[in-house]
Amino acid sequence: MTGLFKRYIAAKFWGPFAFGMGIFSALAFLADIFNNMSKLSKSSAPAAVMAKYFLYSVPFWSLMIVPVAALLAALFVLSELVSKGEWMAAVASGYKPRQVVAPVLFCCALVALCHFALTETVSPSLRTTSERIFERDISGNDNYRRGRKKDIMVRVADDTFLSAREFDAESGAMSGVSISVQRGGLVSRQAQAQTAVWDDFQEQWILRDGVNRVIAPSGEVTEEQFSKFPSDIDIEPALLNVEKIWPEDVTLPELSRRIAVLRRIGSPSAREEVFYNSKIAAPFFNFVLCLVAVPFAVKVRRGGKMLHFAAAITLAFFFWWMNSISQSAGEAGMMAPAVAAWLPVAVFGSAGIFLAKRAGL
Repeated sequence: MTGLFKRYIAAKFWGPFAFGMGIFSALAFLADIFNNMSKLSKSSAPAAVMAKYFLYSVPFWSLMIVPVAALLAALFVLSELVSKGEWMAAVASGYKPRQVVAPVLFCCALVALCHFALTETVSPSLRTTSERIFERDISGNDNYRRGRKKDIMVRVADDTFLSAREFDAESGAMSGVSISVQRGGLVSRQAQAQTAVWDDFQEQWILRDGVNRVIAPSGEVTEEQFSKFPSDIDIEPALLNVEKIWPEDVTLPELSRRIAVLRRIGSPSAREEVFYNSKIAAPFFNFVLCLVAVPFAVKVRRGGKMLHFAAAITLAFFFWWMNSISQSAGEAGMMAPAVAAWLPVAVFGSAGIFLAKRAGL
């Protein structure tokens, strides 16, 4: 296939893709507005703050619907080639069907790579910022801090437990801190401090203004006051955060570190492992959806763009439904995290290859 013909087909992809991004992003954005309408309508925040919140929210919602937009573009391009007779002309000229389809799949793969890069770099920070603007400036929660918790208790090692009256992951600080080390089911050592701060240089928590206690098996207690004491806890604040995380809020390196910490302290990590594998599998979502769309677009020659629009939504819905069920099963321990993450890709990819062969592609 000549480079000119490849570029001609590939160029047809980006118009429908931009159209799909605009339509689906607007729908997702409007859904978010209606979901938060009560707080937005009651807020006294100036228009500039509202605009800033919307501006930071758009990338998140846009990235969420990229696979649907790519699917829609693939359907539109191939159906247009068929309806205008360009498909038949290309095949009659000696091009194989898979050669005609290749530029469209290449565009889908390019979109997938860009989508992965943005979700690993731009999206998490923008989403965090938009959430902070909404909670502090729009909802009026001046004390809002993502990762701020009260009365936490966390196991930081097999025999070591940390509790704090207040914990702030953003500032890396705690107050009302107690660290207990157990031996044989009994507390053998304990450190209590008014505050604790994370030291980035030493990579450990530093206790301030407290007391160390050593408790002998006989029950005898030895105490030692301190103004500053380096603890043995080397888990950074973001990983010590006890609240649930979501894949769109973190990057692969952050998930990897969190999984390592959870395994080290003996806590369940199935949820994080499913998220980790799902983020790796995510770039393939665009590709396998487009792969399923190819035989549909080539064989279904009637119905127009509305039919293909409905087909894109239907295929995407079934894929996300299967992905949700599979992830839930992985989080519940019913299947391995890697299997849970890759099962929808394998099923839709196999279906796409099977249908393509049946269609003679």
